[in-house]
Order: sequence, then C-alpha cells, then structure tokens
Amino acid sequence: LGEISRLLLLNKADNLDPERRMDLIEKYPGALFISAVTGEGLTSLALSVIGRIDWSRAITLETVAPTSLPQ
Repeated sequence: LGEISRLLLLNKADNLDPERRMDLIEKYPGALFISAVTGEGLTSLALSVIGRIDWSRAITLETVAPTSLPQ
C-alpha cells in the first residue's frame, strides 16, 4: 500500500491566544489549526485531504437504471 499519509490537526484553535499558537506552530510545523466553532482551517483541511488522494486508484461506479419501473 505504500506510505500512509498523515495530517496533524490541532482542534479548538479558536481558544488559543496568539502566544500559545506561535508555540504550537514552532513545535508542530505543518500542523493544521481547525475550529468547528469558527470554521477556521476547515477549507485547508478539505483541500489537504483531497490533495492526498491517489486518484489513479479511485473506484469508478456505474449507475444502472432499471428498464421498467414496478407498478
């Protein structure tokens, strides 16, 4: 399967004072700060997840419509 991609998420970013945020940035470079309350970081999280998907391995689904509907 290859290497497993990982994301470090730091939740409740809305509760951080600027000094603590800077400490965490230095300690965990590349971590994403997120907050469900304010929505901070959620777009970055979604884009990061999408960017890590190996689209060459994506499953293609075929939709088949019935030829007749039940009465």
